[in-house]
Amino acid sequence: MRKEKLGKKDKMITVGLTVVLLVLIAFPFVSAQVEGNLTGDALVACQKINSVINTITLLVMSIGGGLAVLILIITGIMFMNAKDPTDKDKLGSKMRSVIIGLVIILVAPWIVQMIFTKPC
Repeated sequence: MRKEKLGKKDKMITVGLTVVLLVLIAFPFVSAQVEGNLTGDALVACQKINSVINTITLLVMSIGGGLAVLILIITGIMFMNAKDPTDKDKLGSKMRSVIIGLVIILVAPWIVQMIFTKPC
């Protein structure tokens, strides 16, 4: 089976998007720990920022998850219709990459919550 290699640009984009998503997911948990020390206007401002970040995170995760499922469906149809074994290998590799990305999107909030939640 031939493995398709990602270019340097593709790797940078993938790493960059993963970091941005993790930062968006981690921000509310980090700021929630800081909120305990805030009072008055600073607390209200922090809560507003958390609300905006939560909305953006939900939007990014929804769009990313939806696109991943759509790409997976299209790639699956192309895989079933492919006749050439090399095309099937490329499409299979693409499907694996999409599934890994979807798992990251779904598991990232849980991992961040595990890291930043204080133990009882």
